[in-house]
Amino acid sequence: MKKRVKLPDRYYGKSTRYGFVVKMGKRKQPEAIETKAICDYLRLRGCYVVRMVGSPFIRGGIPDILACCRGMFIAIEVKTKRGRVTEKQAMEIEAIREAGGRATEAYGFEEARKFIDEILGEYSPSESIVRLTKRGKHAK
Repeated sequence: MKKRVKLPDRYYGKSTRYGFVVKMGKRKQPEAIETKAICDYLRLRGCYVVRMVGSPFIRGGIPDILACCRGMFIAIEVKTKRGRVTEKQAMEIEAIREAGGRATEAYGFEEARKFIDEILGEYSPSESIVRLTKRGKHAK
């Protein structure tokens, strides 16, 4: 008789009629979902976007999203409703502002969208859209 293997908690899925669990991938954190939505919106507006992830090789406090739009540098630190900006993050945001960039902490997509629209103007569907492939290169 075969012993069923229990998957770690980070995996979730549904049982099938074959008796095994289909691996669905890691669960997304709420902040990660908001960050992706903001990055997608910036790309829709024609911005170059870099999503920063923490690592031992990156200085602490760097905002989650760095973007360049129409010659303007934009940095957004994404937080959930209960999240708090650390002292290092506040210092980085202030340094970006002093250097002439635009930076903010956004508590959700709507707050970030308002900040972006403040800088770039209201979005209209007739605005030229950069179409991206899965790898992020411009489509022909």
